[in-house]
Amino acid sequence: MSYERICGQDRAKSLIAAWLRRGRGPHAVLVSGPPGVGKRWLAFELAKALNCRAGGEEACGYCAPCRRTETWSHPDLCALVPLSKREKEDREPPLWREVWTEVRPEVMDYLSQEGSFFRGRANIPKNYFLSLRQEMGYAPVEGRWKVALIFEAECMYPAGANALLKILEEPPPHACFILVSSAPQRLLSTVVSRCQRLPLRRLSWEQLAGQLAGEGVEAQRAEVAARLAEGSLQRARQVAAGELDELSRQVERFLQAGFENQDGVYWELVEELAGDRLRLEQFLSLSSHYLRDVFLLSWQRFGEVARADRLEFLQQLQERLSAAGVEELAVELDRGFGCLGRNVHAPLVLAELWRQLRQGAKG
Repeated sequence: MSYERICGQDRAKSLIAAWLRRGRGPHAVLVSGPPGVGKRWLAFELAKALNCRAGGEEACGYCAPCRRTETWSHPDLCALVPLSKREKEDREPPLWREVWTEVRPEVMDYLSQEGSFFRGRANIPKNYFLSLRQEMGYAPVEGRWKVALIFEAECMYPAGANALLKILEEPPPHACFILVSSAPQRLLSTVVSRCQRLPLRRLSWEQLAGQLAGEGVEAQRAEVAARLAEGSLQRARQVAAGELDELSRQVERFLQAGFENQDGVYWELVEELAGDRLRLEQFLSLSSHYLRDVFLLSWQRFGEVARADRLEFLQQLQERLSAAGVEELAVELDRGFGCLGRNVHAPLVLAELWRQLRQGAKG
């Protein structure tokens, strides 16, 4: 049962198995990779396996320590997640049991959801790291290891990151710190250098399609979702569940309106998308898939088309867009992503894309 929640990632699983066989793993591990590839659950399974009584290459899932870890009641297990409400840093660090009382529901909620939901000023307070350092210094109550999971580690502010660094410089012999991050480049280089890297890779569309089929998704929908997922099981499940259907309709309205000079549709979409940065990013990403499919159709590579369910619409796009127009639109989409990363006003991104679409249309 250990890895049933994790699709693929055989290399990372093999590395964990090697640590467990030797009986001595690293004192700090950084689980990294793109969103939706299983980082948080792999970190959780590693934490569970470290104190599993079976002593195998993965957690058994049935012994008392495994069951207590599953319910977050194991006395040797700690965890931190970013909090949207910042803690004051000028008072004495709270006791760990006070920290855990506040954080435990947040951790359980975090693991029950797919995708990060931390935005704005979310942070792991420095005082919580000071409390964690004291707690991790104690000997394990019943297991072999004291284990600390730190989810979304890139959300740490410098004060918290430096507090963690002091722990990692001289970790207790019985302690293992497991950091989870989708953006390890945002962590202090000194923190990263003290961790054993455990990188996770994007999943292939075959892996994703097989996983979705095993979850009962109809074959064609599973394949479409897998090809649109960009290696993310989380995204594949969203597509399969129809969460991006409305966004697909918006993309098609945008493209169709560009060919037919319907400026009113453009302004409606600006109003719908401009206030939601995440949705605008998804809009641009999905638009790039449509353009890629048009390019593949022009080269008669039908087996690689992602939106095989929208083949008729794609053929209409191919008839209306020149080859140069497809190329220029693709360049503009890349530029749009870059502009969003530099906090350019969202309507300006859409305006440039609209202008390029109008120019690239045949006739």
